[in-house]
Amino acid sequence: MRNLEARAPCFAAGARRRPALLGVGLAVAVVLATSLGLPAAGDPPAVPGFELLGKNAAGLAEYRHLGTGLVFVRLEGGSFEMGSPLGELGRFATEDPVHTVAVRPFLLSKTELTAGAWERIMGTRPWWGQNYSRVGDTFPATHISWNDCRAFAEKTGLRLPTEAEWEYACRAGSRAAYCFGSDVAQLGEYAWYEDNTWNRGVRAIQAVGGRKANAYGLKDMHGNVSEWCEDTWHADYVGAPADGRAWVDVDLDPRRVYRGGSWVFEAGTVRSAVRMCAAATFQTDHLGFRPAASLPAAGEGAGR
Repeated sequence: MRNLEARAPCFAAGARRRPALLGVGLAVAVVLATSLGLPAAGDPPAVPGFELLGKNAAGLAEYRHLGTGLVFVRLEGGSFEMGSPLGELGRFATEDPVHTVAVRPFLLSKTELTAGAWERIMGTRPWWGQNYSRVGDTFPATHISWNDCRAFAEKTGLRLPTEAEWEYACRAGSRAAYCFGSDVAQLGEYAWYEDNTWNRGVRAIQAVGGRKANAYGLKDMHGNVSEWCEDTWHADYVGAPADGRAWVDVDLDPRRVYRGGSWVFEAGTVRSAVRMCAAATFQTDHLGFRPAASLPAAGEGAGR
C-alpha cells in the first residue's frame, strides 16, 4: 500500500499500524430476514422524483432518480450493531464502542458515482490529468472533496449518506468483518483492493459494479474508492446518535468522515467498520462519493 499518511491526516491517526489480515474460517454471523431489512410482500411504494424500476435480486426496490438518471436501492432500515467487536482482527480503537443504531428507510446509489455522471451534472473534471484516474461512465469520480459533494447534493436534491447509514448499507445484515463474512480469501470477489490491484501492477481505479454485490444489491461498498459521509470526525463512538442521523460538530473537529477503503488499501482497511477522515477540501485518487436520498414520511414530498 502506498504511504497515505501525509495525504490523509485522519488515516494516519486512526490506522497507523499495518492491520493484520483477517484469518480464514472465522465464524460468519447468522442473519435473520428481519435484520437484513427485507421488504414486505407487495409492490414497492412510489417515491416522488424517482422512477420505480422493480426489485433487484435481493428483493429490494430500485429506483431511477429523474434529475440525474442514477439508480438507487431502497434500504428498509432497522436496528444494527455499529462498530467492530473486540475479537475482530485488524480493528482500531476508532471503531469503539459497538452500539445499537436504528436507521430509518432511505435510498442509496447502487454504485459509486461515476466520472461521466459527475461531468454531466457538475460540468467539471477535477480528476483531469491526475495520476491513477480514469474517465467516463464506467469509472468512479475521484479528486472530489467533501465540499464538492455538498455542491453536488445542493444541485441535485440528493445528499451524502450519514456514517451510520453507510455502515448499515455496507454490512447488509452481516456482523462479520465484511458484508460476506470474515474469510479474507473471498474479499477479491467483492472488492478492488491492494491485493488485486496495486500488488499486481494494476495501478488505477476500476470500473464500478465489477465485483459481487452485497446482500442488499449494492456494489463496491468495500474498496475501489472510499466514500465521503456527512458526519464530522469523532475519535470514537462515545456519545454517538442512536437514530442514524449525521453526527456533526464542526467546532470539535471540522474534518469529515469517509468509509469503505479503496483500491490501494490492505484487506484490513476495507472492513465494514473502518473509519477515516480528512479535511472537507481534501482531494485524492482513491476518494469518491455515493449519493443518498431521504424517503418522505407519509404525506411529504421527496427530499433530503
